[in-house]
Amino acid sequence: MYEERIVAFVDVLGFKNEIEKKTVNPSVGVENEEETERVYDFISLLNKDFVKRNTSDDSTYRVSQFSDSLVISYSVSEKASVFWILMSLLYLHLGAIYHGLLIRGAVTFGKLIHDDEHLFGPAMDEAYKMESEIANFPRIIVNQKLIEAVRIINSKYPDKEFYKLQSPYTKE
Repeated sequence: MYEERIVAFVDVLGFKNEIEKKTVNPSVGVENEEETERVYDFISLLNKDFVKRNTSDDSTYRVSQFSDSLVISYSVSEKASVFWILMSLLYLHLGAIYHGLLIRGAVTFGKLIHDDEHLFGPAMDEAYKMESEIANFPRIIVNQKLIEAVRIINSKYPDKEFYKLQSPYTKE
């Protein structure tokens, strides 16, 4: 039932502080509409560009957003899946910076169930652990085993495009 997937776990840093301290003034209980709108705009970016992203019917792209976290995954068999997940993270990072927020995350691969109703598996646990225990500051880290898998598969099967890091737009 598990599927081999590339998974990224991303945390919006300081999100709890943004919500609790900046959007509502605790001393008077009044909403700071400017701060609320900034956080709302970033969540809208996540929903528009990641959660509700239009993909082809055959894409294995999946995304889940909850509170201050985002999980993106692709099947390892999808053409250029590593490229696409890294491009998604670049775009997310730039969007966060534009909205005055920072993100921290981790990318790995392994066994995962990720559909509209379920998100669990060893790869999810590993990505979460990497983000929370290793990344330590605003950045996206990539598990060494993913980098090694890309190198091995690219060298053994140069005609396959399962893990290629190059752009799918590269002319062959």
